[in-house]
Amino acid sequence: LTQSYARVRRAGLQLGNLDATVIAERPRLAPQQAAMRARIAELFEAPLSRINIKLKSSDGLGALGRGEGIAAQALVLLEVRRAAPARRGFKPPPQP
Repeated sequence: LTQSYARVRRAGLQLGNLDATVIAERPRLAPQQAAMRARIAELFEAPLSRINIKLKSSDGLGALGRGEGIAAQALVLLEVRRAAPARRGFKPPPQP
C-alpha cells in the first residue's frame, strides 16, 4: 500500500477520500475498526474525516459466510496536489 501510494504522490496526486467495505463472518472486526481507520489515515497522510470503513457480514452465505475468507472493496478519490509555494529551482507538477 505504501509503495502504491508513493507512486500516486510522485504523479502529483493525493488522497481525496477513501471508502472501504470489509466483508467477514469472523473474526469480528468491530473492535479494530477505529484502529484500522486511524492506520489507513496515517498511511495516506489524510485526516480521519476522509477515511470511511464499513464492516459487513455475508449472513452465512457462501465461502465468506462459512468463515473461509475475508473480502474487501475500496473506492478511492484522488485529487491533484496543490503546488508548494514557488521557490528557486522548484517546478510544480503539470496541471491536467
